[in-house]
Amino acid sequence: MKFAGLEVAITDASERGRIIEAQKVVVLKKSMEKVKQEEIAVANVQDAAKEAFSSNLWKVVFSQEWMRQVCKICRKEDRAKVFAFVCWLANGQRPPGYPKSTACNHASPEFRELIHVSDVINHTLVWHIDVDHNPSDCRQIIKLWALLPKNMVFAFVRRLEGGLRQYSSQYLERCKLVHCPGLNSSNSISTTTPGIISGRRGNSLLIGSSRAPVLPKPFLSGGSFIWWARDEAAAREGGVSQFLEHANPDESIGLQKFFTLQSAEASLLCRAPPGAELELLFELNEEEKQIMNYERTLFVQGRSGTGKVS
Repeated sequence: MKFAGLEVAITDASERGRIIEAQKVVVLKKSMEKVKQEEIAVANVQDAAKEAFSSNLWKVVFSQEWMRQVCKICRKEDRAKVFAFVCWLANGQRPPGYPKSTACNHASPEFRELIHVSDVINHTLVWHIDVDHNPSDCRQIIKLWALLPKNMVFAFVRRLEGGLRQYSSQYLERCKLVHCPGLNSSNSISTTTPGIISGRRGNSLLIGSSRAPVLPKPFLSGGSFIWWARDEAAAREGGVSQFLEHANPDESIGLQKFFTLQSAEASLLCRAPPGAELELLFELNEEEKQIMNYERTLFVQGRSGTGKVS
């Protein structure tokens, strides 16, 4: 492979009588090759993300914690593999055994069809199917919670279980539903092991898909549907039930901020310097939307770090 810029620099140095060591030239070429491969990987992620999210199949949101963990990955090519897998999920593909078995060694029995863990590079992606509360588009979405070393997955899944217990059984059943209209007797849900295929830009990164994708299940919004466990308990017992999460603000599942993943965010996170702290526009939850849309004076009470100002 030729490196035009490097050759010009070497020629210029030789003409000026500068000494160029052969070993240094080899190192420079290897460094430039590495940078080129990383840029190809990021470009392939952009292509995959545009295709995945322009199809309007699955909406994907990611937590602030997941974003920080992605930015800790030093190699851009490894980050690109993470996003390639997420695009694979967004295209309706699912790991083997879905919706069962993906977290059987980590989650409690009642959450084994809800919380999913998938190995990506040398980390484990923790994700689950959620339901968007948007009244105009109430349907299933993919929620990315964390990207962790394997020895930290069990503790995080138990934290996540505690956070999900604030939701009603009706809501959790909606999350567990698998909607696959393309399924017939000669077909199967696309739960094959992700296969790596060649990207359009020349390297092996993008993940192939199979038939019969899983689609987001739409639901009727409003009505008598109960979202929260406290309301479900109140309706059942005629009383009031409170959910309390025993966690610090920076570790709270309920206080996590979430961001919509599009091709622009995927590109930004792939190119961010290691350890970067990015400021993105987060999605408001239902309580925050009520506060924002309240037309009269409002008193918001909460402990430090719970997001009263933001």
